[in-house]
Amino acid sequence: MTLNSGNSSVTAVTDRINLLNQRMDAVPSECDVIVKGQIGAQQRGWYRLAGGQFRSDRASETLLSAAQLGALANTPGQDLTYTAVPVGAGERMGVDRDEDGFFDRDELDAGSDPANPLSVPGGTSEALVPAKKVMIKNKLPDDESKNKIVVLAKSANIVTPAPGTGGDPRCNSAPSGTVKATLSVSSATSGESYTTDLPCQNWKLLGSTSNPKGYKYLDPELNDGTAKIVMWKNQNLLKAILQGKGPTTLDYDLKVGIAQDPVAARFSSNGNDVCVSCTSFNGKNGSDGKIFLGKDCAAPAACPP
Repeated sequence: MTLNSGNSSVTAVTDRINLLNQRMDAVPSECDVIVKGQIGAQQRGWYRLAGGQFRSDRASETLLSAAQLGALANTPGQDLTYTAVPVGAGERMGVDRDEDGFFDRDELDAGSDPANPLSVPGGTSEALVPAKKVMIKNKLPDDESKNKIVVLAKSANIVTPAPGTGGDPRCNSAPSGTVKATLSVSSATSGESYTTDLPCQNWKLLGSTSNPKGYKYLDPELNDGTAKIVMWKNQNLLKAILQGKGPTTLDYDLKVGIAQDPVAARFSSNGNDVCVSCTSFNGKNGSDGKIFLGKDCAAPAACPP
């Protein structure tokens, strides 16, 4: 039931809200009650405690009585929607969707992702995922414009931050050219490493703000680095293709006689990291100076430094 400035005195509306509260207070309880609405320019949430007061999605805010909460709807545009949800689900559905102990609005205020339990205020998110493919190709004789790197991982543990939060790689209010995301490839064995910036102007949102699917980086002319495309899809995919054809040097150099095993890759967007690591497949360990290829690799124990 939605309460707004035009129906707050309508008996059918207030009776329905009272009914939801009564069914929560029944013995045994039949539901939890949550409230969602936009206050000012912010989406907010509350859940009803057993004593009848409502806790908001900011931990520092005081509890509200039913009357105090309902009074917020007297302002036009501040509609409040009351919903009966399964018993025990009120806190999760009302104020802490990822159940990490940090309330949703507190996470948004701090720039962490309220939908990702690995992303918390003041912390980082590291997804250690299996890799479908890690490939490094060099040209012999050496021609760095012909170099290529491919990283492909598929996993439900790849979680993208909510649009507008700290891990969002797009510019938003930052100026074009700001670098919020990077991709690094390295081998502790050979000592080779390479990092490319992924400037904010080349990122776009996949899906919509209300139903985000992830982010896509596209620089087909390689004007801003060596990354041609990066796909970062929520609970699905990380795919990156790097090429040396543009003005920036792709200088991960395979050395004849030196194996690269293992090769690690780390994608990072303001503390939201995806990490993979691969040993060579079918002897293609880079020691020929031409190709390193890893396929169907297990998730690493840790992200590379």
